[in-house]
Amino acid sequence: MIRKSRTIFHVLGAACITITAPIIISQPRCLAATADGYENPPKTPVSKILPPSMLQGKTYRVMDKADSAGMLYSLSLWTPFGWYYPHSLAMLKIRIAESQALETLQNMRNDPLFLQGLVDYTAGTINDTGKALFNPLQTIGRIPLGLEKFGHSIQARVNEGVVQGETGNLLNMEAKRKLVYNLGVDPYTDNPQLQNALNTVASHQNSGALIAKVAQSFIPGGVGIAVSAATLNSNIQSKLRDNSAPELQEANRRALLQLGCGIAQVNNLLYAKGYTVTRSTAITDAMTELSGVREICQFLAFISTDNIPEITLYEQMQIQMAAGYNKRIKAITRLDILSNTPVFTDISGERHVFAPLDILYWGPLLDERLTKTKADGEKGTAHLWITGTATDLAKSKLKEHTVTLHEKAENVINEK
Repeated sequence: MIRKSRTIFHVLGAACITITAPIIISQPRCLAATADGYENPPKTPVSKILPPSMLQGKTYRVMDKADSAGMLYSLSLWTPFGWYYPHSLAMLKIRIAESQALETLQNMRNDPLFLQGLVDYTAGTINDTGKALFNPLQTIGRIPLGLEKFGHSIQARVNEGVVQGETGNLLNMEAKRKLVYNLGVDPYTDNPQLQNALNTVASHQNSGALIAKVAQSFIPGGVGIAVSAATLNSNIQSKLRDNSAPELQEANRRALLQLGCGIAQVNNLLYAKGYTVTRSTAITDAMTELSGVREICQFLAFISTDNIPEITLYEQMQIQMAAGYNKRIKAITRLDILSNTPVFTDISGERHVFAPLDILYWGPLLDERLTKTKADGEKGTAHLWITGTATDLAKSKLKEHTVTLHEKAENVINEK
């Protein structure tokens, strides 16, 4: 039974993706029947998409098939902790980095410091029986994977930033924030295995010494990947480490209200199910960079209210790409929402759409939206910035519609 689906239209309303929780992607109707001249979603081996260093590692292997329906790749990722099904390249990079962090945490089971003071965080007592069990990592094979959130255990807005154990006892959130900072991962990740492992170490009697060991010994082979994919730049990482979730959310609220955003718009971000503190902080940070842009608060009305990590990550990267363009290339002066798509106008009057898409191909929706734009009398040059690549036919059609395509534009994302 399908529990939930979400269809988004991106890139001048042109990319259609249907994500069905928990792990199923179905091809949307807009791509099911193609007319003459349109492209089916390209079938590309993973070895042609990823660099060799990303195909497999000690803690993972990416299976050699990728579904590009919706212009975001859907992939299968094997790890010793279970299977994952990321629905974008950006999410794949995050899951790979999380598997490396999980291995580091799992290896702590044999550390004397761990065995000497294990805290049963479900009961809040010290286990002195000599039968210390790293329960979350021993039972991970039975934890369902997919796109479901952890509810109370990772939604900071629900429990005021305090992650809870299975019986509701409070954990040491400050220790957890320091731990994830050293591992380079997101403290509010929707990964259930990682959440359990982080909670176990953070609640440990020797958590301080264990966290220090992680800082000294962890080889950040995937940290750079995680930071790059999730765009957790140094400023955001420091905020996540040094501030509690309610402190961050209050700071986000003040910053957005100072931009002139209405309370309803602000709440649309801060209380949307799919937006963890990490996402809302990253979006607020980018919008602050765009404080001089007219109608910037429209972006808050545009964001999704669905609880799907790939969607919220997409929209986070979208506004960060705009902030990066504004900072590095040319000042942006205005934001408009056209055909359900944020369109930014720069100081030269040129329009820009920022879309963290993996693969752009020529289909009926892209054709329809570009034709509609021309019929509406839109003049001047339009720019489309994507993080991935485009097919030759898509490039040709965009050029016919006077749209300048910028591929592999992930470096536009704002970094401090």
